[in-house]
Amino acid sequence: MLDEIAYLILYISIFVQLFFALFIFSRILFHNKNNAPSKTITGISVIIACRNEEENLPKLLDVLRNQSYPSFEVIIANDRSTDQSKTLLEEACLLDNRFKFINIEETLSGIHPKKYALSQATAQAQFETLLFTDADCLPGENWILEIAESYSPNTEIVLGYSPYQKTDSLKINSLLNLFIRHETFYTGIQYLSFALTGMPYMAVGRNLSYKKSVFERNGGYGKHKQVSGGDDDLFVNQQATRTNTNIVINKESQVISVPETTWKGWFWQKTRHLSVGKHYKNRDIALLGILNLSHICFYLALGHLWLTQAESLVLFKFYTLRFIPLCFVFGLIKKKLSDNFNIYLFPVTDFLYLCYYIVIGVASIFIKRIKWK
Repeated sequence: MLDEIAYLILYISIFVQLFFALFIFSRILFHNKNNAPSKTITGISVIIACRNEEENLPKLLDVLRNQSYPSFEVIIANDRSTDQSKTLLEEACLLDNRFKFINIEETLSGIHPKKYALSQATAQAQFETLLFTDADCLPGENWILEIAESYSPNTEIVLGYSPYQKTDSLKINSLLNLFIRHETFYTGIQYLSFALTGMPYMAVGRNLSYKKSVFERNGGYGKHKQVSGGDDDLFVNQQATRTNTNIVINKESQVISVPETTWKGWFWQKTRHLSVGKHYKNRDIALLGILNLSHICFYLALGHLWLTQAESLVLFKFYTLRFIPLCFVFGLIKKKLSDNFNIYLFPVTDFLYLCYYIVIGVASIFIKRIKWK
């Protein structure tokens, strides 16, 4: 009886996974650059919140200084830094009048510190179009231009893609880097394709743009202003619609990010990110829950049948029935996104995802408060 149930679960989970891959994720393959960019954008305000980023700021400031877009400003909120970040920002502002910074020495109660920093920077923006990234990120020289050209007349929100950098380090950290890049690639596939389906539900703050009027209309970060995290995904979850949201995925629009190099650091980062998921709309929670549950059930059912000594050839057929289509679709999407993830390692990282769901999912439920670093 249990074996029959396990086979049924395998069939259902494979069907769900292939449905998402073939009918939702594959939409990325047919997405083209906006052919009718808005002519109403007169400039862009780049918004960054940083804390103790003296190591990363020089590289970022240099890249921003050399952007090809003709009309932009950069506003950086320095949130209670104890290193030399303030000095670096003061020097940058003296060298280039397009740069401004706000020095925050204390935060207000009732709002998360990072959201307070971003809110203060947003309030100083002179342009209607805002563009967000983090201090440890590196965009290309045409980044602002590509984002600007992704706005059509009705667009209020643009979702960008931000892969993580491949790093050479110790073997155990190489595995961490591999998994981080896989998780980022898979998450990117989800939120970008859902947006193309007309159901935008999140973004990453490393590469996100929206109109200042949307921010003001929402009352800043709204009812989630005290939540740790969510300045990107919860904001988009509240404000993005089928008609006001666009995506941009070409290589020059992307922002490369530096990944965590320790398992502990990555654990706290992902726990903070996933803990905000319970605040998503019910529709999005349900769809993502079905997708993630099908992933978990596939491995649990396959593991049960293997332990009960089911015929190996039959189990292999089930395994390949799922993996061949997924690898094919993901391989094509990888090329579309110009991502550096090695698709041949997908079977390894896909299995690690099972552990990721269980460990991080449980932690995000029980760990209540996670601080802005």
